[in-house]
Amino acid sequence: MKIFSKFRKKQQEVINFLNRSPRVRINPFHTLKLIIDDKNYEIANISVSGIGIKTDRDLKERKTAEEISAQLILNDEKLDIKFVLIHHGDQTTGVRVTHPTTKFENFIWNCFLVEFKGLSLKQVKPELIRKIQKGTPYWFYGDNSHELYFVTYLDGILNFHINFEDFFLQKDAFGFYNLGKIEDDDDGPHHKKSNILNNAEKIPKDKYDL
Repeated sequence: MKIFSKFRKKQQEVINFLNRSPRVRINPFHTLKLIIDDKNYEIANISVSGIGIKTDRDLKERKTAEEISAQLILNDEKLDIKFVLIHHGDQTTGVRVTHPTTKFENFIWNCFLVEFKGLSLKQVKPELIRKIQKGTPYWFYGDNSHELYFVTYLDGILNFHINFEDFFLQKDAFGFYNLGKIEDDDDGPHHKKSNILNNAEKIPKDKYDL
């Protein structure tokens, strides 16, 4: 029974890890480094609770549940952390940060604010979006300060509208770009919900997404 109980506990840890906070994929331009025992390890993805490290032979030799000390470096910012190995995969090794959790969360949020804001957007159901004469519209919505609307046609994008924080960027169907500040009572120029959704006034926001 003890063996079965340990297996169930371990299985649940892996499930919880896979269902963790949204992950940001790390690309070379992020210049984020993870140092363990003076060795630089490549990061595949990161969240406010853990890290996906590209599988390495030295790392695979470590046992799961082992606590490891490391250092995260991004430009001039450094943070000493501790984490435990959760699972070894073919491509990545998943770890959960155990200390200092609050400082780690703040570090990640400060470094990847734009990426996490993007991950918070949800795609609006296609059947709710008003049909247009040319192209297929898509809408990803967080709130008035974070959203993306664009229209595709053949292999390209006809036009788009992005709201991020206090500003908007748009390209119209004629190829002209416009950048400006979002007013408190505005959704951006000619970007009203009533122009995008069918029966917008009758659809609650919690029914928008897929």
